[in-house]
Amino acid sequence: MNSFVNPLLMGIRGIGNMVRGVEMPDFSQYMPTGTGMDSSSVPTSTALSGITARPVPNPLNVAPKTPEAPDPDSTAPEGLWGKMGGMDGAMSLLSGLGGIWGAAKSYGIMKDSLALNRRAFETNLRNQTQSYNTALEDRAAGRASYNGTSQAETQAYLARHSLRN
Repeated sequence: MNSFVNPLLMGIRGIGNMVRGVEMPDFSQYMPTGTGMDSSSVPTSTALSGITARPVPNPLNVAPKTPEAPDPDSTAPEGLWGKMGGMDGAMSLLSGLGGIWGAAKSYGIMKDSLALNRRAFETNLRNQTQSYNTALEDRAAGRASYNGTSQAETQAYLARHSLRN
């Protein structure tokens, strides 16, 4: 973990001057206390008297650029390209057709996937039913041989309790 802690975050989060047992210096002397600086608080020096500072623009106060309005004297090209919106219209049409083609392909893939899932489900159900019926026949045959039950009673039991495909 980084041992440096931003002094602004310390004041905002209320961590104080102790972070993991390390005494942090007091940075409050570097924090601005007023709403802004005025010219009386700026130190002056005779060695810097001949230097002038350039103003630095504040990016937060820059006004957003407004879009330029189209020239009213210019007209759209005549013919099919002008009525459709030029190249933008053609690209929009092409994009729409591509979207339709992609949706149709996606639908076909989804349909194939659903058919595969259905076949897998039906195969699994058929196999599980067959496995259950085989186990039921084995149990019934074992009970019949142990209890001395007749073949007709065993077949009646299997007819009542077996699953049908």
